[in-house]
Amino acid sequence: MGKFVFCDHYVFEKQKKVSFSKATHHTKVTLDYIHSDLWDPSRISSFGRKRYMLIFVDEFSRKVWVYFLRKKNKAFSIFKTFKALVEN
Repeated sequence: MGKFVFCDHYVFEKQKKVSFSKATHHTKVTLDYIHSDLWDPSRISSFGRKRYMLIFVDEFSRKVWVYFLRKKNKAFSIFKTFKALVEN
């Protein structure tokens, strides 16, 4: 039996572009819709030896809260702290 030759061009030609629907959020008040992101560890740690960043962005006001973390598993406890802060 012959060898199978993998052709990159064939694979790329067979791919179809998938379009995503545009999401629209109609927020009318602050803290109605919050985005969050947990950044990967940076190569260089901060003075407090923290390497992760947890970011919250308010969709309406575009206000940003940034939390620095030593370990990734602290993200949920920081979220609870953030939630208590904005609920007050």
